[in-house]
Amino acid sequence: MEKSRQNNEEFPIKIRLAITDLWDYLRINDPIKEADAAFIFGEENITPVIKAAELYRLGCVKQLFFNSKKGTFGNPEWQKDEAEIYHYELLKQGVPKSIQHWQGLATNTLEEVQFAIPMMKNAGIDPKNVILIALPIHQRRAWATMQKQNPTIEFINIPSDQQLIINQTTLDRIISEMARFDKYANKGDIIKQKIPKTVEKAWKTILPYAKNPR
Repeated sequence: MEKSRQNNEEFPIKIRLAITDLWDYLRINDPIKEADAAFIFGEENITPVIKAAELYRLGCVKQLFFNSKKGTFGNPEWQKDEAEIYHYELLKQGVPKSIQHWQGLATNTLEEVQFAIPMMKNAGIDPKNVILIALPIHQRRAWATMQKQNPTIEFINIPSDQQLIINQTTLDRIISEMARFDKYANKGDIIKQKIPKTVEKAWKTILPYAKNPR
């Protein structure tokens, strides 16, 4: 494992390895390139905002969109909508107000996606490609939802630089993410994901260690 990855709790080695394999599966990442717009998913911390600001400084992002109010995995300590917190943090990071398009509207990933493209079109952008910025653990589901709901648009996955911390919270969140793939695909919300046998085995390995998946 990378030195930056931390083990905050004593799990057996097989569990630590399984968590790492699942994290790597969920964290889809594409080469960075310029796009018509970028969309930031609402998350429990500001690392996606920091990534968005980095992409702005690189010249890859000219218009930023975000619309999360607060969802299942939101930060319970935040007293404002995630979109408002993101807005002010982007200003601190040097991203001008003029390229930020935001509203506190959505309470889950599907709602974020349903509002996203209309927001872009209302701003005069008919996007051919869009950068998606989420937490690594959320990136695959965020992309699968966007691609299902907007199949003619190219989506570029550039997750935040949040590092893997192996603890109970991460394990429970991974179980929650994996459980949503079939459930939401059957509802027609996301593209059905092909889960490699090694990933499925890793998921089954950590299931007995779940405490509070949501």
